[in-house]
Amino acid sequence: MSKLNSDSNVLQFLLGKGTDNRGRDLSKLWKKGNFFLETSHDYIQWMFPLNEASKHNSKAPVLTAEEITFIRSNESIQENMLRSLDVMLRFYGLERGGKKIQRGENFEKCRRWWLTKNNHNYLRITRILKSLKLCGLDDYAWAFFEVLGDIYMEYPVISDKAFSYWDLERM
Repeated sequence: MSKLNSDSNVLQFLLGKGTDNRGRDLSKLWKKGNFFLETSHDYIQWMFPLNEASKHNSKAPVLTAEEITFIRSNESIQENMLRSLDVMLRFYGLERGGKKIQRGENFEKCRRWWLTKNNHNYLRITRILKSLKLCGLDDYAWAFFEVLGDIYMEYPVISDKAFSYWDLERM
């Protein structure tokens, strides 16, 4: 196993000590409103990195096995990823209470951002679920998947195909 580069851009970003490729740090992204979250397409890969290249952002980080091990064992990064999750949940009209995720009081208002047929946010949700699971936050991935299952049953705009990508057993 190669030596972990603790100065890696993605680790520094997740620790809240560095910036993404556009000079934004986590604290700035956490303060962004729904319009930014909907219309910007290159922040989600930094907040929820994966060990595979993004098909939509060539500048997105790709986690190494060593970085994943570090992320899984670093409390600060885990807390920051949960705060990033809270930002995205708020955008979707959901909220986290401990390890449970449920619809928030603003769900009806916020669902217009993402709960439509073939919405690009379904790809973001897939990334969030994969990243949470990959980075050791399985309980939160399962809680998110559970509330998504309830929403899927109620809103037929989410296709069976889209929902199948969220199946954590298959990830």
